[in-house]
Amino acid sequence: MVEKDRIQQVRLLPLLKKLFQEFFCYKKLFNNTDFVIDKYKDLTREEFEQAYKTTKIKAKVSPINEVITTFMVLLVVFIGGYQILVTKKITSGDLISFVTAFRTYAPTFKETD
Repeated sequence: MVEKDRIQQVRLLPLLKKLFQEFFCYKKLFNNTDFVIDKYKDLTREEFEQAYKTTKIKAKVSPINEVITTFMVLLVVFIGGYQILVTKKITSGDLISFVTAFRTYAPTFKETD
């Protein structure tokens, strides 16, 4: 009986050894999750900071863009009005055609932001 138990122990020993190796391998894998989570948090923080910087720059540039656009429209209206009323070089239809043609291209300039 003792000999039979000894033979079973000898047979089970490689299986138990393999089982413990697998267990410790999985333990190492799951112990690594804190490292992976920290790395993910770092990458996410870096991505957030970059997006935040980009948003801040866009927020600063957008009002400047709007002011420049407004002055450009006023400039076209004043110069066009001057050319229609004072110098009579163009007609009001020419000015309307110019503004309409410009407006067809203006949305493409806005979409590049």
